[in-house]
This record gives sequence, structure tokens and C-alpha cells, in this order.
Amino acid sequence: MHPLFQKTHWQNLLLIIPGLLMLSPLMALALYNHASAADDYCHIDTVFKYGWMGGIKAYYTGWSGRYFSIFLNHSNPLLFHWFAGFKWLPFFLYTGIIASFFWLVRTLNPDKKTLVNLGIASLLFYLLILRLPSILEAFFWTAAVVNYTVPNILTLLWILVAIKRETPGRPPLVVKGLNLLAFLLVFAINGTSENNVFVIMILIIGWLGYRLVWSRKLDPFYLSLLIWGIVTALFSFLSVGNAVRFEGNPQSRNFLFAFIESFKFAPKLLFGWITNPSFLVITLLSLGLFPSFLKKGTDSYNAFFNINPFYTMLVTTGVVVSQIFPSYYGIGVYPTPRVINCIYFFFLWGWFYNLGVVLCYLDKRKLLRLTTFPRIPFLLKPLLCLVLLWDFYHAENSRLMYRELLTGEAAAYSEEMTERTRLLMTSPSDTLYLAPLRHQPQTLFLEDMKADPGHLWNRCIAGYFGKKAIYIAEPRRNDQDD
Repeated sequence: MHPLFQKTHWQNLLLIIPGLLMLSPLMALALYNHASAADDYCHIDTVFKYGWMGGIKAYYTGWSGRYFSIFLNHSNPLLFHWFAGFKWLPFFLYTGIIASFFWLVRTLNPDKKTLVNLGIASLLFYLLILRLPSILEAFFWTAAVVNYTVPNILTLLWILVAIKRETPGRPPLVVKGLNLLAFLLVFAINGTSENNVFVIMILIIGWLGYRLVWSRKLDPFYLSLLIWGIVTALFSFLSVGNAVRFEGNPQSRNFLFAFIESFKFAPKLLFGWITNPSFLVITLLSLGLFPSFLKKGTDSYNAFFNINPFYTMLVTTGVVVSQIFPSYYGIGVYPTPRVINCIYFFFLWGWFYNLGVVLCYLDKRKLLRLTTFPRIPFLLKPLLCLVLLWDFYHAENSRLMYRELLTGEAAAYSEEMTERTRLLMTSPSDTLYLAPLRHQPQTLFLEDMKADPGHLWNRCIAGYFGKKAIYIAEPRRNDQDD
């Protein structure tokens, strides 16, 4: 085993530090989060006008077929007038991501101590946040969170369930419970975003195809899961709301254009991620872990890595490229940052999983012996740590998060939003003139109401608070001040 991953606790604790460096500012920023003028109020204003089921139906038939995310959006904390709920939602997301990372690593690496697996999950979390295209859309804008971050977590849980049901010796009742959970997860995932529909369907087809090609049998469970996935995906894709969203772009529904552009755009993303210094360092460090991770004996390997690497890389390529395709096919443009968040999320897992598969494949064919894998020289380790620190200091995301906390930008924004909410709740006037937000932190703020009271955001917030009109203008006296 590489010295970095020995049982020495202080060495294993070092692996957790990078993750904590990213988690700490995220937790602090959550304390300053508020509902966004973009979409958050509109969902609940629709509920107040048409009822909960009526609001869900209005969005499903008039804008989107994402039935599960519509359900979540129409149940956000504003439904209960719980404004502080938006400060708690990011904490649930952090917990979900870190827990799913840890459980999946532990399931793939059951022989190692908890601290080691937690350290590996921490490094993955560090890499995720370091180069995430949009922290705002990943954690703080609720409308994006339920369409992308939530299904990402659910997809990892589905993978975890699929692995656990393959473990021999489980009681039949437990297997039935895992089967039911797998079906429920597919239902939820397919009702969030088109990206995740492609991801989960490719994973199901990949699992089914592997059994069919290498095990020479058709697995009835994955076949039924595939049929269920197709049914639930069609329930989303064929909705009237989806048809509405497709309209208005000349490149919409151009399959060949979307297919070609997806494969052209993917290498640009991958090159930027692979050449990142932290990514290269952690990839190098991971090579010291894989020998004990993969080898279970002289000629025995971890079953989940003892797979043909050409097949796993084909599936991984499908997962990455398929998430680019809906943007080009649906609206004719390259993916938004929130979509690239998802692509990067699954790319990280695909990269390190395939690295393990390739090493296992080479060892099995005696092209590279894991038992004699070269260790990282002792003097090189401090240099690698310095590279991580240098990259952390210069990375846009880490600098942005810490700057907006240390300069007070996030706190000032929260004070403005709190005062605005107080005014909206207490003013007896049905027409309000609100000052533009002076503080707009990039990690928390997406969009504000407009000068035009007829703009959708203005109308939604006015409806939510029972006002006739809301103007965004330079400060002036409201009725309660006269």
C-alpha cells in the first residue's frame, strides 16, 4: 500500500483537509442564502392561484415535462412562508453529495477503514467544487438545484443500490427492497432533467448489455428496469410542456446538428478538466491507492473493476456526451453552466473508475504488476501538496467563495434581502418601489426583479406578497412612510 494510505491516522486525516477547505466556505455562504426572484416565487405564486395540484399541472402542460422537479419546485420553503428554509437547503445538498460519495467509495472499497474512504470522498468533493462551472446553480438557486444537483445525488444512490443488490448472500427481502428502491429512483431521476434521463438510461443499458455480452444471459431485473425507464422518460419527453419549450429556435430538434456539436464540444471540456494541476496531482496520488483497492489475492480482483475497460469507457463516453446533446437538440446552443455542472460531476466518477478498471486489466494480463507498483518518492510528496495549495489559491471558485465571505459581500446581500422581505411583508401599500440590490455576490445572486412591474419576476413576487405592483427604482418613500 502507498504510505499515504497506510493506517497512520494523521496521514489519513490529511486527505480530509482539501474537502474541508471547500466545504467550510460553502457552509458559511448558506447562512446568507435567500429565495431567488428567478422562478422560486413564481412556482409558489402559481400554487396560491391554482392550488398545489393545479400549479403542478399548469407547469407540466405549459412549460416542462419534468414532473418530479416540478413537484419539488412547487413544494419549496416559500409554500410554508419559511424564508429561512433557503439557508437550510444547501446543507442538505452538501450532506447528500458527501454521503453519497462516501457510501459509494466504501461499497467499492469495503476492506479499508472509514477514515481512508472518507479521505477519498473528500478529495473527490474538493475536485468537484474546485472546477464546478457554477456554484450558484449547484447549491443556491433552488430551481436549478432540483433539476440537476438532486438527480445527480439520486443517480449515485441508484448506482449504490445496483452494486449492493449484486452482493451475494443478501436475504430475499432485502433484495426486494433494493429492487423497489431502484425503480423509485429511476422514476424520480427521469422526472428531473433530460440530462439525467440519458445518464440513468445509459447506465441501465450498460448494466444490461454487460450481462448479455459477457455473462451470456438476459437479466430480467434490468430488462424490466429498462422498460420502466423508457415509460417514465416518455412521460416527461412527450408532455405538452416540453413541446412548448422546443419552440422558438431554428436549430431545435435537429438531431444531426445536435449529435455532431455534442462530440465537438466534449473534448473542449475534457481537456480543460484533465490538464488542471489538482486533477493531475490527485490522479497521481490515486495510483498509490489502487493496488490494494483492486487486488484481492494473487489472481483475484475486485469484481466491480474486473471489467473490460473498452466497455466501461464506452459507457462513460455515452454518459458525458449524452448530457451535452439535449441542449443542442432542444434549444440549439451549447450547455448552460448548470448542465456542465452535471457533466463534470459524472466525468469525475467516470475518470477514476476507468483508471481502476484499466489498471486491473493491465495487471490481469501481466502488462503492469500492481504488487510492484512504484511508490511516490518521499521528497515528491511535499511538492505535490504545494501544487494543490497553489491551485487552490488561484482557482476561481475558491477565491470567489472566500472573497465574498471575507469582504462582507455575502453578508451585505443577505441584509438587503432580509430588509426587502420585511418591507414586502409589512407594507400596507399595494404598490411598492424597491431599491435595486447594491450587493450581488456571484455565489448567491442570480437575477433581480426589473424596472418594469409587468416583468414575470415582478408579477410573481407581487402576487406572492399580495401586492398590485412592484417597481425596482431608486429609493423613494412608500405609503407607510408618508
